[in-house]
Amino acid sequence: MSNKIFVDTNVIIDLFANKDKPHVNKLKQLMADDSIELYINDFVMAEVLQGVKLRESNKYAQCKQDLEDSFLIADVDSKIILNSVDIYRTCKANGVNFNNENMCPVPDCNKIIYNSIDCIHYATCEKYGLAMLTNDSVFNKIDQITTNNIVAAI
Repeated sequence: MSNKIFVDTNVIIDLFANKDKPHVNKLKQLMADDSIELYINDFVMAEVLQGVKLRESNKYAQCKQDLEDSFLIADVDSKIILNSVDIYRTCKANGVNFNNENMCPVPDCNKIIYNSIDCIHYATCEKYGLAMLTNDSVFNKIDQITTNNIVAAI
């Protein structure tokens, strides 16, 4: 596994919810290793923070601080956006159905996340040479189609 890891939104949400899952345990191991650099992008930050209930202002402030303290931010530029569109179009042409797999991770939300965000995450990893820690199977499909092998094994 690379020493530079992009952490997907679903892993961080499960971490903040104190879930005992393999991807959360892996993230905790990575966080304890000083030789590992953990990254998110602004979209991950927005996805995580938008999931905090409005009435939980203390939790919101703590989550925001934890994100800023625990992760490096990989800037998203126009090249990443354009590459993410290419990834999206290639995947759709190869039968990847984003809409059925990207439900909002917030409990009781049941909304489909704007699916190109996953492609932005993937393109971020490509640009910065990051492996990805995720619990979202759609990234394995993107890996197969693009043959980039970005998704890190848990």
